[in-house]
Amino acid sequence: MGSASHLLVDTVTKASKTGRGNDGTPTYGAQSTIKARVEFVTKLLMDAYGNQTMASSRLVSEDQVLITDRVWLPGDDTTKANESKQPIAVGKAATPDGYTLYEAWL
Repeated sequence: MGSASHLLVDTVTKASKTGRGNDGTPTYGAQSTIKARVEFVTKLLMDAYGNQTMASSRLVSEDQVLITDRVWLPGDDTTKANESKQPIAVGKAATPDGYTLYEAWL
C-alpha cells in the first residue's frame, strides 16, 4: 500500500467529539494535528440534514475526519473554539495506487 504524504503539505488540527455536557453542548477530546492538503474552494453541498450549504474549503488527508469533528485550518487560532469549523460532508476513496484518502468539506 502506498502513501500520499508527499502531497499533504498543510497541517490542520482536529478534536473529536466525545459526548455532551450537562447543558447539552458537545464536548471534545484533546486536539491532534494531521497532515492534509487544504484547498480554499467553494461548493454547494447537502448537509447531514438535507439542507443546501456552501462549503468554503476542502481538505484531503490520510487521517479520517468525522462529520462530528471540530477542525482548525492553517492560520486559525486553535485556542479559540469559535475559529474551528465542522465538516459539512465527508468521504473516503481508494486510489488505483493503493492510497486511502479521506475528504472533508468545511
